[in-house]
Order: sequence, then C-alpha cells, then structure tokens
Amino acid sequence: MNIYIFLHYAYYRKKIKARTTPIKSYLLDMNLLSGYWKCTPDAIRIYHHTPPVSLVYCLREALAMMASEGLQNMWTRHQTASLRLRNGLKDLGLELNIEKDEDRLPTVTTFRVPDGINANLVSQYAMKE
Repeated sequence: MNIYIFLHYAYYRKKIKARTTPIKSYLLDMNLLSGYWKCTPDAIRIYHHTPPVSLVYCLREALAMMASEGLQNMWTRHQTASLRLRNGLKDLGLELNIEKDEDRLPTVTTFRVPDGINANLVSQYAMKE
C-alpha cells in the first residue's frame, strides 16, 4: 500500500487533524507531512525535512510487508510473538507490569525487575546485547 493512498483516506485525515496531544516526533508529524505531500487540495506545502534514507526505506518495507502479508496475518504474527515473549518471561519467574492480558499491547511488553537486582544494569545490558 502506498503511503500517499493511506493518507488520503478520509478517516485517517480526520483522526490526524483531530489530534489534541502534542506530536513527540518531528519526523512523524503527519500534519506537517500531509501538507508537504499535498495530501489535500487546501494543504500548504512547507519544507518539512530531509528524512534519513533508512527511515523512509524501513517505512516503505514495512508497508510492503503489510500489503503482502495482509493486515490480519500481521496482527496474528505480532500477537503470537508477544505471547511467546510473555510466556518466556513468566517461565523465568518474572512478573509482567500489566496484569490483565486484554490490557496489554502486543508490541510493548514490560516486566518488573526482581528485588535486589539493579534495574539500570538490566536495562544497560539489554541495550548493549
């Protein structure tokens, strides 16, 4: 699916325009990007940025994978990977921060570092390895 086509859907345009929380990433500010890409007839084209080539390539590849795999299959794959990670963490005796399965996101998994273990060292190790 082409990103330009994606942004043309009225539903997404409406959701993006109605956003009330501040945008945290300049690179992914869809209001600025939609203007830059002239996604609507009334868009004011302003210079946004020169994005890193790898970011554009990754976005293109992710959308191509999604189009090839299908949205439902992609969601299922993410859910399966998430469940494997959660079960693995539980098998190690670690406690998940979010107690109810229905409240968890498949793309974000957090756990409690056991008492007596320095959480900063765990984080540093995870980032390094």
